[in-house]
Amino acid sequence: MKKIDPYVSLVSVLNELPTYILFPIHFIYFNGPARLGFWNGKDPQDACSEITRVPAEVWKIQHEACRALLGKDFTAFCIGLGLCASAITLYKYSEVLVWRAILHRKHIEIKD
Repeated sequence: MKKIDPYVSLVSVLNELPTYILFPIHFIYFNGPARLGFWNGKDPQDACSEITRVPAEVWKIQHEACRALLGKDFTAFCIGLGLCASAITLYKYSEVLVWRAILHRKHIEIKD
């Protein structure tokens, strides 16, 4: 029976983690409903045209610049999403700490 090195398995999982996290976010961002601020599967040229107000014909010629622009836009979205997730996590963590402090205080008062 082949022995599996847990360190190698962990490293391979961690290397693939950005793919498992970013792919669904990328898919939702570019294919999600326009009413919620996503691109609704628009062509990249149309999305770049909407961002910059430059006609889509220009972006058909400058497709690498358009791709870079959409990449920057997606990165900004991910940063905002990360900030929201961090704020929620910090709020929940502080909420737990406050409740623990309150319960600990009541426990001390009951003991005396």
